[in-house]
Amino acid sequence: MDELLSTVDVGRLAGVGPTAVKRWADLGMLPCVKTAGGHRRFERRAVQSFLDSIRGPTSSSFLDLLLHGDGLAVEARLLTERSRLGSWMAVSEMLGGVLAEMGERWRAGRVTILQEHLASERLARSLARVSDALPVQPRAPRCVLACAEGDRHALGLSLVEVALREAGWATLWAGQDTPALALAELARGRGAEMIAVSASSATTDAGGLRSQAGILGEACAASGVALCLGGNGPWPDPPPYGQRFRNIAPFVARARELAFALGGS
Repeated sequence: MDELLSTVDVGRLAGVGPTAVKRWADLGMLPCVKTAGGHRRFERRAVQSFLDSIRGPTSSSFLDLLLHGDGLAVEARLLTERSRLGSWMAVSEMLGGVLAEMGERWRAGRVTILQEHLASERLARSLARVSDALPVQPRAPRCVLACAEGDRHALGLSLVEVALREAGWATLWAGQDTPALALAELARGRGAEMIAVSASSATTDAGGLRSQAGILGEACAASGVALCLGGNGPWPDPPPYGQRFRNIAPFVARARELAFALGGS
């Protein structure tokens, strides 16, 4: 009979905590048996096979998993990377490199548009499951996550969401193509403490983004709501109100500062 490992043993092999191992087992990703006392036990051979399927130090291996794996394997790999890198912010920045490589493969004709869409959706759904599992305090500050009006590229927001929740924020997902007037109305009603709007490089209408930044800035300034404009789109820089971010790390740092200030007020 194959050697049986405890939850702690598997965690040491995988470089993750016991909670991640229990989650893998509960999701059916890692087979286990239970002792008479209700403790999980894992066959070493099955553990090694599972770890081999999700491990890999390079962005290429993660991209290959996105292109050819399934959602559960992607989620398991995300949890492993979180343990290895130490924060969801670091994982999100790593994933930015993975997505850049996918874009390069697409331009080189090595990835089809359908493959790119399937991989992106696989990652987005896995990140959503991870985000939903992160605990949020009852009185946590709220951030609305939205794509700029006319923009439908929401994957960057998924990267932001998991890091933002780890930073102590509750997230309200507005998603694709969100009208600036609707966000302005929410700001005036103080429906959130922060609004984060993303515009991808596919959004080339600088005049339209300038107008949206003005509408949002006026409403947020009047209501004391923080405004963060992100992505590679041509936002005005600096914006009339709020801050412009091109990377996740400085945005999360700012979010942590705001969460601390709001908690102390």
